[in-house]
Amino acid sequence: MPSQARDEDIVAVRRKMFRLLCRQMEVLNSPSLTELQLLECYHRQERVHELRAKLEGMLKEVMRPEVKLGCTPDELPAFTDNAASA
Repeated sequence: MPSQARDEDIVAVRRKMFRLLCRQMEVLNSPSLTELQLLECYHRQERVHELRAKLEGMLKEVMRPEVKLGCTPDELPAFTDNAASA
C-alpha cells in the first residue's frame, strides 16, 4: 500500500476512535444514564477495542523494517557504536 494511502487510513481509524470516545464521555457525563445509553456505551467500547486492534496492526506494519527499508531484518546493515570505539 502506498505510504500516503496508508497514512490516510491510519488517520481515519484514529478519527473514528476519537469520535467514539468523545461520544462515550458525553453520555457518561450526563446526569442520568439510561439502560439503553449504557448498552450503547458497551457497544461503542467494543468498537473502540476493534479499532484499536486494527490501528495497532496498521502501525506494526509501518514499523516493520522490511516495509520501511525494503529489506528483511537479516539484510539490515550492522551498526557499530563509534563513540565506544573512540
